[in-house]
Amino acid sequence: MAHPEMNTIGLNDKQWTITIRASMCPAQLRSVAIIKLASAELLLHHKDVHVNWPCKLCYAPEYPARFCKEVPETVEQVRAKHTINIEERIPSKAGGNRKSFQAANLPWTMDRLEEALRYGQAGRAKPTTIRSNNIQYSWSPPRSPQQNTAPATDPGLILPVWLAELDGSITDVAATLQCGWLAFWAALRNRDMGLSPPTEEVAQEANEIKKQVLNGMIANLVDEMELHPMDIIAERRASGKTSGKDVTKDELLCDPANHYATMHKRSVTATVSGNYWVRTAQLKGMTMYAREHVFLLDVMADGVARVQLYAYREQVTKNGELVEIGTVTTLSTEVEL
Repeated sequence: MAHPEMNTIGLNDKQWTITIRASMCPAQLRSVAIIKLASAELLLHHKDVHVNWPCKLCYAPEYPARFCKEVPETVEQVRAKHTINIEERIPSKAGGNRKSFQAANLPWTMDRLEEALRYGQAGRAKPTTIRSNNIQYSWSPPRSPQQNTAPATDPGLILPVWLAELDGSITDVAATLQCGWLAFWAALRNRDMGLSPPTEEVAQEANEIKKQVLNGMIANLVDEMELHPMDIIAERRASGKTSGKDVTKDELLCDPANHYATMHKRSVTATVSGNYWVRTAQLKGMTMYAREHVFLLDVMADGVARVQLYAYREQVTKNGELVEIGTVTTLSTEVEL
C-alpha cells in the first residue's frame, strides 16, 4: 500500500494506491465502487481494470463515459449493487477519544474483510427511491411560457458552474431557428468549427442525422400513442394544429407524422418558423439515435441555468411487446451537485 502524495511536511490523506493480486482480490469487491463505514465513505477505483473513475451518479465502475447511462428510476438500485456497508467504526490510535473510535472491530486485512463479507457482517446497501432524492421524473414535455407555467422552484446555478460540472463548452451555431439540430451535430461529432454559418460538409451531415432522427420518431409514433398519448397531443399542438374535441386517433398520428415528413425537407441552413423548432420530442429522438444522454441547459436572462436530462428506456406495451421510449428528467441542482 502506497500513497501517491508524500513529502516532508506530511501527506494528503484523500487518495491511497493499494495493490492486490487479482487472484487474492475478493470477488465481491470487483464490482464495488463505494464502501460506507460508520463515519467515512471510501471510493474505490479499480485503476488497472477501468481507465476512468466510477460513474458519479450510479457508481458503476465499468462505464467508460463520465455521464451515467442508467435511467433515473433505476439509479438507486444500481448504486446499491456497487455499494457495501460496514457497520464497524473507523480505527484510530486515540482509541478513546471524543468520537469513541475503536480499532478492534474494523477489518484491517484482506482476510478479515473476506471473513466479514462471508459471514454477513458487511452487506450491500439498501436502495432508496428516486423520490427520496428529490429527482423530478416526467414523461410529459415542459409547458411553454404561453401556458402560464409557475415560476421555477429549483434555484439553478450560473452557466459556468454547470459547464464545468458537465465538462461542456460553448459553441456558436447559425441562428436559423434550427440551431438545435446544428448543436446536436456539434455535440455528437465534438466539433466547434464550420457551424456559423454551417459549411457545406456540416450542413450535409447535420441534415442526414436530422432525417434519421425524424425517421425514428415517425417509426415510434404508434408506440408513443399507446403509452403516452398526451405527448402526441402536445406534439400535434406544437406542429400548428389546433386542439379539437372531434380529433380522431388517426389524425393524432398522421398530423405529427406529416409534420415530421415536412421537417425532412427543411435544410438546417434554412430559416424556419417556430413550429419547426427543436422541442421535447426531437430531443428524445436525438438521445435514442445517439444512444447517449442529452443535457439541455435552460439559461435565464440573469445567467442562471437549469438542466434537463433526456434519455431513453424500455417499456412494455399492452400486447407485451418491449419497445424503446424517450424520457425527460429535470435535474435537481441540490441533488446533482
